[in-house]
Amino acid sequence: MCCGMLEIILAGIFAIIGAIVGSIITYYTQKRTQERTWKRRIKREDAITMRAKVYGPIFKMMSEILESMEQVKRPDWEITNKLEEMRTQYLFYNMRRDLKNKFYTLVERLDKYETVYSATQTLVLRKIKEAVKKSHRMDVSVGESQVRLGLEILKDAIEVGSITLEQAILQEIRPSDFIRTKKEVWEDVIIDVRIGGQRKNIGDFESLYEDVLREIEGELLYRKEKKQRKALVEELEAFLDQIKTFVTVQ
Repeated sequence: MCCGMLEIILAGIFAIIGAIVGSIITYYTQKRTQERTWKRRIKREDAITMRAKVYGPIFKMMSEILESMEQVKRPDWEITNKLEEMRTQYLFYNMRRDLKNKFYTLVERLDKYETVYSATQTLVLRKIKEAVKKSHRMDVSVGESQVRLGLEILKDAIEVGSITLEQAILQEIRPSDFIRTKKEVWEDVIIDVRIGGQRKNIGDFESLYEDVLREIEGELLYRKEKKQRKALVEELEAFLDQIKTFVTVQ
């Protein structure tokens, strides 16, 4: 009878111990699960904050610069100042180290390219002014009103494409090729060519393009701008591709 009572007591003790151990295991399992959930939530919230305050603005501003450089248009250099200001945000220093270093390099190179681009633009505009004066006996202020030296492509009186002589030269795109690409998209268009504010034909505009390009393509500054622009476009594309992942938070 004593043995039977002892077995009952031991069985009760083991049951209690089992219940306690089970409760402890359940508690710590639930705690770890909650901690993992909490950490995932914090990580996601941090990612959303970084997207809104750091990666998103950088992606947008550098995309705008890239678009301007691809079209060989004058970028909004105020953007580079805004990019510099990103460093004043404490969240900026949470960027991945390799991306942060690449950001520093790109901003520095963009700053140097701004000087080269401005000097090249001044050179191109001076050559255009000289060419127009020589061939058309006109004295034009090309830096003030580029619309006076360009062509517009109109469809039902609505502009569907335009390019200035300066843009054509910097992009090295023949005006006739530019018109052809637009005609492939739009039919029955009107070509409005202006030189010094006067209507001219496309032949006059193309001759100016050829004369100025012939004059300028041997210039060291012109070649330097072209080389730097090409390298920067490739670097910007690579950088934007890298941070795209951080812009889209899953």
